[in-house]
Amino acid sequence: MYRLRDLLEEDPDDDHTPEVDNKQGPHLDAYILPAAVWISIASTVIFGFCKVNGDGADRNDICGGKHWTGSEGFSVDRWEWWKQRLEQIAVNEEASEETRNIAKKMMETMVITEAEALKI
Repeated sequence: MYRLRDLLEEDPDDDHTPEVDNKQGPHLDAYILPAAVWISIASTVIFGFCKVNGDGADRNDICGGKHWTGSEGFSVDRWEWWKQRLEQIAVNEEASEETRNIAKKMMETMVITEAEALKI
């Protein structure tokens, strides 16, 4: 979960590495793969927590990053916000082509997860 937060809710300056120089590209490239793993293997569980709690949140120990202003924990609002952030990453010219493609795949996985949840 924290890998998703690091990618989608934090800034490059939070990496505390001078070579990043506040550019998004290196930050996104470094954090996309660990976050993608979580979406690929746990999106159903994560979305389940979000859906069960609706607008509320579960697991309030999962605090938000700098740019997430909603409730801590899992929520539908946070899930939707993550998809919006991935959409931005998918077209961010500072990110590598591989990172942009991974962001697109993560969004697709999230949409498929939602569709499958509705079938149940």
